[in-house]
Amino acid sequence: MDVLGLVLDVTRTFIGPMLLMAISTYCRPMILGSLGLAWFALLLGGVHLGAGMLHYKTQALPIAGAFTICLLATLRHWAADLRTILLTLLLIALPFAISLGTWNPIQIMILSALAPWGALMGLLSFASQQPRLLPGLISLLFCTIVFVQIVSNGSDPYRMRPISEQVELTEIGQLGTVRVDPKTAAMVRDLQRAAANCNIAIFSPFLDFYDLPGVALILDAVPVESPWLLDPQYAAQVLKRADTALLHKSIVAMKLQTDGKRPPPPLQLQEFPAGFRLCGSAIGPWDSRKIELWAPYGSAPQTPNHQRNSGGSDS
Repeated sequence: MDVLGLVLDVTRTFIGPMLLMAISTYCRPMILGSLGLAWFALLLGGVHLGAGMLHYKTQALPIAGAFTICLLATLRHWAADLRTILLTLLLIALPFAISLGTWNPIQIMILSALAPWGALMGLLSFASQQPRLLPGLISLLFCTIVFVQIVSNGSDPYRMRPISEQVELTEIGQLGTVRVDPKTAAMVRDLQRAAANCNIAIFSPFLDFYDLPGVALILDAVPVESPWLLDPQYAAQVLKRADTALLHKSIVAMKLQTDGKRPPPPLQLQEFPAGFRLCGSAIGPWDSRKIELWAPYGSAPQTPNHQRNSGGSDS
């Protein structure tokens, strides 16, 4: 359904340039093709070039549009031979394959797997049996769109503070010293301090309630079954084969709801927080929601090989 949605969005947005490109492959390619390319560039304007968290669901639209008009402009040439048809279809499909096994929309996933499209556009641009100028210009526009999005992403990255704010060096488990924004650094210190309050050893089993996979990295914990539990229903499905005793020995990071209440636990731990103690809390840097860290009663003291830094680095 996501694939169909992307195709429909591209068609609705760029139907005019697409028609001109399709016609140009059989009639007056440079004139009609240039008009189609100019029309496409005008439609892009500043509206469809945005990137970052605000645009992440529509960020693939101009990229897919440029790729589509390149395919249409070269249709007569790549569709003339069975081998090139198969190669073209394979390279078209590869970015979509990365979304298999995830719940993320395809429009987001293909952004991290655009190399096959770029390679195909390069092959079509420099094919020796066709005029190179028009597909070459489309390929250049494709690269420009990607470049602009990469640069503009830094001001509003996915679920992060702007890159310009990543100035504070912080010690994060096995990741070592990383540069983060002050709010993230404060969250890391608070979670490490909370873990020390309950004598939580590194490599402890870990559960996130919900959508907190990064906490496992901060605490050097080991997620049970999956590093990313999205909601109670998903968690219950993922944990249905988990060892019940292990679940009750796991530390739990819980993100409170926007109303300040705790979300319902999954079916396997429906009695939570019974049997657990609150070690401390932190504030998420992106959505400012409270994150609580819980440990089962009777957490084992840390051995010398399993000690943690409870304060992080303030430098």
